[in-house]
Amino acid sequence: MDVYSARSGGGYTTMSGTSMAAPHVTGVAALWAERRLQREGVVRLDRLDLNVRGKATRERIPAANHFDVGEGLVTAPRD
Repeated sequence: MDVYSARSGGGYTTMSGTSMAAPHVTGVAALWAERRLQREGVVRLDRLDLNVRGKATRERIPAANHFDVGEGLVTAPRD
């Protein structure tokens, strides 16, 4: 899945790979961590991992190979 991004030297391009996915996954992890902190007063990494990986979905990428998408698309908390 390509991500539209700024290109070195100026302009924009689309790229794919873990370097493009990492900022998105990090942002979703931060949202889950914020929720845990608000509800429990602490962020435990094991619980955060369960939220980030456990809420990932492959519904929107049904034809993708597991080796290409890992756990799937991360999903941010809804409320």
